[in-house]
Amino acid sequence: MGRHMTIMSIAMFIGPALCSLIVNSLGYRRVFYVSSLFPLLGLFMFSGFTLGVKTEGIEVPRHETPSLGSMRKLFGSRNVVALTIIRTLYSTSNNTYSTLFSLYAVNTLGFDPASVAFLYSVMGVANTAVKVPAGAVSDKVGRKKVLLATFSTIVLVYITLSFARVYPLVAAAVVVFGATWGIRATVEWAFLASLVEPEVKNIAVSYIESFWDLGSALGSFLAGALSGVLPMPTIYLLLAGMNLPALPAILLMEEEDHD
Repeated sequence: MGRHMTIMSIAMFIGPALCSLIVNSLGYRRVFYVSSLFPLLGLFMFSGFTLGVKTEGIEVPRHETPSLGSMRKLFGSRNVVALTIIRTLYSTSNNTYSTLFSLYAVNTLGFDPASVAFLYSVMGVANTAVKVPAGAVSDKVGRKKVLLATFSTIVLVYITLSFARVYPLVAAAVVVFGATWGIRATVEWAFLASLVEPEVKNIAVSYIESFWDLGSALGSFLAGALSGVLPMPTIYLLLAGMNLPALPAILLMEEEDHD
């Protein structure tokens, strides 16, 4: 799981790093033009790699049809409910943060756009670097302990961002934020994979993923609603409080002992 999540996260630091190099010289509009080239390149590469692939006669594996009992077990699981809660809370706060941070850093803190883009790059590096170790550590000490430490750190990061004004302190908070993002993602998916039966795994993934989308929508709405009436330091404190309910939810999770 850690290696899979690592590969997915590589673009999180390559994209911001490239942006930090070209945004000052090209400007925002031309950066958007450059960004549009990457999906086109991916499409051409995909077409080239799959041009000679023949799918006729290939048997597609079928998943066992979920039973009513397995579905009831999935949606009635305390651990699945807890994962749903903490994922929604994190997604909401994360999207609020992601929507407002760059504007706050440039317009209020006075950082230049290239420096802000670099912050996103180092956040992506931290996100990517921790995923394999996070999976290994959670295998040894248990998912619950890692999640509890991660969400406690997330609360502290938002509190730090609420009063940080100098670039080094903001950068340190952003690096820790990226690391907690990577740890949380890896351990959440590993926890889910260990909870569900094979025949409901696809449904469980879709179910959990839908709450990330719900949180993202709520986060975008909150970013627009709160930014007009509250200063960013206060919003960061609200985001810290938003993640506090995740701690008792994690404590209520059931997990086998890791000796």
